[in-house]
Amino acid sequence: MEAYSNLRSSSADTLDKQKEHLKSLKQRLPSDKAAFEKVYKYTFLLGKNAGAKAVPLDSAIAFWELLFTSPLSAVRWTSPNSPWFEWWTEFLNAEWKKSVNKDMWNETLKFAKLTLEDEALSFWDESSSWPSVIDDFVEWVKKEKRPSQENVDEMEE
Repeated sequence: MEAYSNLRSSSADTLDKQKEHLKSLKQRLPSDKAAFEKVYKYTFLLGKNAGAKAVPLDSAIAFWELLFTSPLSAVRWTSPNSPWFEWWTEFLNAEWKKSVNKDMWNETLKFAKLTLEDEALSFWDESSSWPSVIDDFVEWVKKEKRPSQENVDEMEE
């Protein structure tokens, strides 16, 4: 719906104008985080089956791959020391068998942005209001991908 509204409000009332609007969006998407966030949120709506409240996990992973690994992405979910997207999909495929609801979808983007700003995950704590899947992912990263970091954290406590 929003994409349709954007096309209408941009006077994209012909196929050629729609193509130009989409071409413009494609050019600015890698640097326009607000536009990327709109596309990200709209993707959830596109991914749901009619009448469903969630996106099947396999579909969500495919959408996340497009959204988080594409050169067009404003949020490329990887960093020099942490292949976040790779870890996220590895974790989900091994540990999470449920579908992806809207809260999980939206919070995944928020979490992805924060991990890119703070690879050490110091923003996360057990009393935060993250979806349980993100809490479980953080614990999994600490145990499976950064076990030496967990020991450092425990010694600091």
